[in-house]
Formats: sequence, C-alpha cells, structure tokens
Amino acid sequence: MSRRSLTIAMVAAMPWPAAKASSIRVGNIVQALLDEDEGLEILLFAYDGQPVEPRPRLALHRVGGFDPDKRRYYGWRNKLAADAKLLRALVRERRRIDLLYAHTYEGLALALGFKALTLARAPVCADLHGPFVPELLHYRMIPDWRPLTALLGLAERAMLAATTQVFASNEGLAEMLGGRIGAERVAVLFDYVDLAL
Repeated sequence: MSRRSLTIAMVAAMPWPAAKASSIRVGNIVQALLDEDEGLEILLFAYDGQPVEPRPRLALHRVGGFDPDKRRYYGWRNKLAADAKLLRALVRERRRIDLLYAHTYEGLALALGFKALTLARAPVCADLHGPFVPELLHYRMIPDWRPLTALLGLAERAMLAATTQVFASNEGLAEMLGGRIGAERVAVLFDYVDLAL
C-alpha cells in the first residue's frame, strides 16, 4: 500500500529566485527535499523574482508588488504589502497544506498568521539565520528602544513556542534557541555550496 503524498508549504518572504544567500538556501532545501522523497510536493510562497523553469512537484506561488531596490527593501510599507499578498496566497491553498516550513522569522510570522486565520492543524517548522530582535535592529526596521525590544523578545518566544521544529543555520544560534525552547526541538542545518555549479 502506498502512503499518501505530503504537501509542504515553503514560506519565504523574499524575491525568489535571486542571487542572495537566503534564496540559495531555500533553493537548496527545496531540491534536497524533492530528491529525498518522490511522494513530496512543495508549494513555494515568495515574492516574484527572476524567471524560473517549471519543475515537477514544485508549485510556485510568487506575488508581485515588492520593490527589491536596496533603498526600499527593508521598508515596512514595502514588506507588509507583499506579505499580505503572501498570506492571501497561503489561505487560497489551505486545503492542500500538510506542513509549513517557514524561512526566517518573517516567514514564521506568516505561517502562524495563516494558522490563526484558517484554524489549520498543520505543524510549523522554522528555518532561522539569527536572533529576531538583533536582526530588526541591524536592518534599521525598529529603533533601539528598550520597551519595544523587550516586547518583541516576548513575541519571539511566543512564535518559537508555536513551532514543532526549528532549524538553525549555525551551532551558536542552535545553542541559543535550544536554551529557549529545548535542545530537542532545534537542529543545525548548515548552508552548503553546490560544487556542480
């Protein structure tokens, strides 16, 4: 008896594909998952990026309206408008999604928003590069104001508590996250280079 196929929603709030570390990581994870399991289908939700060839078992749900210009890339208006479109695209596919794989905290917020809106039971995995608040400060998306950073730290803990599994891109981050949600729920998934390219 063959087992039922599994559909993973990969949520990556960024242009895809693009010559950018996050896009390359998402592409590598997607390819590894498809290679590992022939019964797997991936729905990739991202902003519209470069042209891409169709691939079996990979359905692209790319939304327009995001300005990739570096001067506006991390602006709240730019990001939130595109993220609202991603959330709508996720909701449209709600009956197909068995598991959500969120890239970065932004993808995690979208995945959890999707679950809240649809009452979906699909588990959520998160693929994280760094701690939440320092990243927001680094990209100048928030002011360095203690009450705000403390509030966002609480939001980070709530988001992490709602995930089934967290994948960290390095051991230092995995150790930090393990201290917050338990080491058994955190695994390291290193970046790698495809030498064939």
